[in-house]
Amino acid sequence: MARSNIAAGADAISVAIPRTFALSDDDLLRYLETILNGVGVPCLVQDFNPGGPTVTIDFVVRLLSKCPNLRYLKLEESLCAQKITSIRQATQDRVNILEGWGGFT
Repeated sequence: MARSNIAAGADAISVAIPRTFALSDDDLLRYLETILNGVGVPCLVQDFNPGGPTVTIDFVVRLLSKCPNLRYLKLEESLCAQKITSIRQATQDRVNILEGWGGFT
């Protein structure tokens, strides 16, 4: 689907982390690698986990090392200013952060 969107003119791809079932970081990494490395455009990864925390700083660093086209991360959690700062530092600002809270304002 991502490739057909690119063929239709998309400049970037957005993918949500699947959170229907509890998955290990290794499983999530393999899932995202397949998608992000399957396209040659910038990618946004969105993480909304109503049943628990969003991705860790270490996970983002690992994902970026395997998928250099990761450009954006959208976290859907409250009170994450320190986490955002830490991710920006750990990735040397190569991953831009968008913050939401599952539609709540």
